[in-house]
Amino acid sequence: MNGNRNVRPEFARELAPLEGWQLAHFSGAEQSDPRISGRTADPDGDGMVNLREFLSGTDPRNPRIRPRISAVVEDGGIEILWVRSSQLSERTASWSLELSPDLTAWQGSVLAPISVIADGEETLVLRSSDSVTDVRYARLRVELE
Repeated sequence: MNGNRNVRPEFARELAPLEGWQLAHFSGAEQSDPRISGRTADPDGDGMVNLREFLSGTDPRNPRIRPRISAVVEDGGIEILWVRSSQLSERTASWSLELSPDLTAWQGSVLAPISVIADGEETLVLRSSDSVTDVRYARLRVELE
């Protein structure tokens, strides 16, 4: 046997779901540029950052295909609906609805999101816990778990 061989063991690690999604949608150069492939980047300019595109299963390069997120105001409260394929339920995150009268002071709703799965779709429902008569703004906070 020739003693001149160098053997390097290679260890593969399992990719997190977000990393696999980034590999599928961005080139190697783009993956190293957070302005393109970072969680808060919006490469197609559709107003939906990559994290939301990932959780919705939409294409971060196609501005015509956007996550299906809607808001409803009724009975003095706000309800946010996020519809996505039920096959994406393994892409977990913490979801919270935050409300503000002035875009400065934000208060989170204490109600936990509800997940409804039917006909191949998952609808995440986030509701305000109180009447929102003095609230003018709402935002959805999403963080990967």
